[in-house]
Amino acid sequence: MTMKLFSMVKGAAGRSAVIIGGGMCLAALWSGNGGLVEADAAPTRQNIRSVCFPTCAVDGRFLVVAGNDPTTLAAAHVTVGLSVPVVNGFGMVDFDLFDGDRDSSGWDVNHAATKAAAPELEIELYADPAGTGASGPLIKKWAPGEIPFVNGDWTGVSLPHDTRALTSPESVQRFNYSLKISAASPDVDLGWNAFKIRTHARLELPSQAFGFIGAMAVPGDLPAIYPDYPELSGSTYDGTWTFTFRVPAGVDNVTIFDGDMDYGDTACTINDTDDPDSTGVPAFGAGAADEGVASADSPCTDGVGIRTGRPAEDSASAAFSRVPILPGSPSAGIVYRVVAPDGQTFLNRNPSGNREWEQFRIVRAASPGAEACPEAGFADHDCETTALPGGLWEVQVDGMDLSNLNFLFLNYTIER
Repeated sequence: MTMKLFSMVKGAAGRSAVIIGGGMCLAALWSGNGGLVEADAAPTRQNIRSVCFPTCAVDGRFLVVAGNDPTTLAAAHVTVGLSVPVVNGFGMVDFDLFDGDRDSSGWDVNHAATKAAAPELEIELYADPAGTGASGPLIKKWAPGEIPFVNGDWTGVSLPHDTRALTSPESVQRFNYSLKISAASPDVDLGWNAFKIRTHARLELPSQAFGFIGAMAVPGDLPAIYPDYPELSGSTYDGTWTFTFRVPAGVDNVTIFDGDMDYGDTACTINDTDDPDSTGVPAFGAGAADEGVASADSPCTDGVGIRTGRPAEDSASAAFSRVPILPGSPSAGIVYRVVAPDGQTFLNRNPSGNREWEQFRIVRAASPGAEACPEAGFADHDCETTALPGGLWEVQVDGMDLSNLNFLFLNYTIER
């Protein structure tokens, strides 16, 4: 779909912003006071590279804000950091959402049991001069429907900068903002709202639990995932994801938490196990099941035992299934590896099962074992190494089936 949209969104104090979708430019015309500063004449939006999360392409990769769906983990909101340099930066702060509506004819998912709709989105923009993802002074709040999001297309706004977002004058000054995207009525609308975000600012995800999905919910999604459907080759979604984060020098561990990755297939030839270095529910994971051998409350296909993923990985449908091919992976289920700046790799072969969180902990050790990440793990960590260098690290997920909502939590900021 290549719809184009032109509309006016009214704000406080007589301000209004022009919204143009379909990949066209966004302009903003604002009046009034309240700390807003005029946009610079140059550079313009056209000559500054846009940044997207998870991706810019229509490839099925989406962030998710969900209602209070008891079949998965909490995903009621996501916070995004936007940072624009004062010098040589775009003279406004802007953001677009792809498929920010909740229309279940494309990408968004109604709740399976109750048929409740996906939640509408409530959006708040805060000044965040420290760049931590915290909610400082509220600059603007958009109620559901105030930004007329388009099904399967980009729609957004741009605003003149607010001086309350300025960083300290002792540094190279930037305007830092925190954008909070929330489910407006999570107790009523239990479905999943899948969307992407795009901006001309630097884009970051501060430390938080967040949901992400390879979406293919309805037949209308098929042409984007399989351009030659019913031929399944040449898919735009291969089951891989990459998240980049920065680790300071001198740390003694790097820890990733994965949630509800539904490790385990329908036949139970692979199943979640009780991770020795994970217990209970982490502080950020309220509502999750206690860590252990996960249960999906469904029998294995031979009637013996209980599945540990819901939906199980390695879907019986070839259209939904993706198999990991990372070196050392079991060629089944879902895996991820953590890659250090110096090329070290740490593979998690057995991530979390249904509705639980597991940690994947890499520690610095004076005398590590022969294998960095033995399959049995250690009592209080998963991998050992002599060096944990500072710099940009990556989490690389592989084998993630379509239509399976997964979660991550990092103690670090994800960068784009």
